[in-house]
Parts: sequence; structure tokens; C-alpha cells
Amino acid sequence: MNDVLKMIREEIGPESLWLGCIMPFPSAVGYVDAIRTSNDVGTTWAGSSHGNMIQESIHTQYTNNILWQTDPDVLYMNSFKTDLSATESNTLALFNGMLGGVINTSDRFHNMLASNLLLWRFIQPSKTASSATIPFWGAQDKKIKVLVRNYNKGTSAILFTNDTDSTVTDVFEIRQLVTKLNKHLYIWQPSKSNYEGLKSEVKISVKPHESILYYFADEQKPPAKNLSLYGNLIDGL
Repeated sequence: MNDVLKMIREEIGPESLWLGCIMPFPSAVGYVDAIRTSNDVGTTWAGSSHGNMIQESIHTQYTNNILWQTDPDVLYMNSFKTDLSATESNTLALFNGMLGGVINTSDRFHNMLASNLLLWRFIQPSKTASSATIPFWGAQDKKIKVLVRNYNKGTSAILFTNDTDSTVTDVFEIRQLVTKLNKHLYIWQPSKSNYEGLKSEVKISVKPHESILYYFADEQKPPAKNLSLYGNLIDGL
């Protein structure tokens, strides 16, 4: 296996992007630039596809931007070519964007709704690698998946994702998420945000297959309207 991988890398050259698709992880180290970590995702939400992607992405996040970039598979952004609801498509886009690995879609941009184009720009990766942390990695008592990305000047993005088929309610202390006692909280969406106040905890209820994105800040200052999920400013947002 090692001889074959070495041969492939020598033939395609160091300048070529190599995406390993669900290949043995130990053999891939040092050869591939990115790697698929889950089953194929389909146009309908299912535990064996999107559910598997979310579970595998969380459990392999420790390799992301260290051994390679993880690839959670394609995003379906066009509503007329998928059975995914708008809520599900939004959840998958935000979840994939927060991970900080590969972002890709086979959809044609000229067919996308304006709202989906805006979302695509919002999750657009920056030139600097940036991964989310998993504060409750391995915790069996947390049904809501939590991803955290820290920016500068005491600001963070926190994504709460419910991949189950029922509504989940939970309470999270701020210090469990960003090691601070209190933060100014904003519900965050592309190009807009809603202020929730200075909080010491987040009381949240997430519907099936829904994600809720928060912006945390030390000061009462909302995220810039053209701020992307990666923390950089993008024209067109």
C-alpha cells in the first residue's frame, strides 16, 4: 500500500491536490492533502449518509489541518435538485463550514437562490487554515453537537447542531464553551445578527436537523455584516 501511494504522489507531483476517498487512514499520512472521512451523502437526510457524516466528522476532527484537511463530502445548495429541506441544507453548510476542512459542491452557482449564494460566501474558507474545536468530544450526555471557532479580540462562533429526529433542549454554561464566565451573545446569520444580551449560559432548543449559530463577544459589538464564518471579511456578504 505504501509503495503504491508513494508512486501516485511521485507521478502527480507535490503541486497536485490529492483527495483520498475513505482510504485507510494510517497509510494516507504524509501523502494525501485531504481525506473523506464518512459515507457518501445523498439528496435525502438519512442516518447512514448525513448522520454518518456528522458523527465521523466530529470523531476525526483532531486530524483536520494537522494530518490533512477532512472532507465531509458535497453540499447540496440547490433546492430543486434535492429533497433536503432549507433547514437541513443550512445545517449542513454551517456544519461543514465550521469544521474548517474541504468545502465543495457540484451545484451550478448561476442556478442558486440568492440566499444560498450568500450562505456559500459566508462559509467560504480563508487562505489561513482554521479548525473548530469540539468541547464535548466523546460526551454521551450531550445530544446537541457543539462546534467552537475562536477569533481574535475575544470573539467566537459557536454552532449548535441537532442531527436527531426530535427536538433537543439543553443548557450550556459559557465557561464550558469559551473559558469565560460571561459573553455578549448574538444569533448569527450571513450578513445579519440579533443581540441576545450578556449571558452566563445558553438555554437552547434545537429542532430536528437544525443548527443555530451564535457569535460570542467580550464587548457589546455585533459581527461585521461582511464577516465570514472563517473570521475574515469578504466582499459581497
